[in-house]
Amino acid sequence: MQDIMDCLYEYICEHRLAFYLNADPNYLSAGRAVERAERWLEANLAPEARAQLERLTGGSLNQAELLQRALFRCGLSLGLELGALGRV
Repeated sequence: MQDIMDCLYEYICEHRLAFYLNADPNYLSAGRAVERAERWLEANLAPEARAQLERLTGGSLNQAELLQRALFRCGLSLGLELGALGRV
């Protein structure tokens, strides 16, 4: 079952997600703010601090990816449960 979940998750990320994110002005604004902050940090942090920030960012991105996958599984599970209620 995990394989199909992974396939569905990848499909959603590749073919559906951009439509919803690009339609959300808050998402676009947040992306621009992150880019500005990243440029400032790259220009103003010492190399050691920049390396630590990259480790922090990498860990945060990994954690966020795991959260997104768990949310996807929860949403899919809920959808299946709701679909089953309609067949009763």
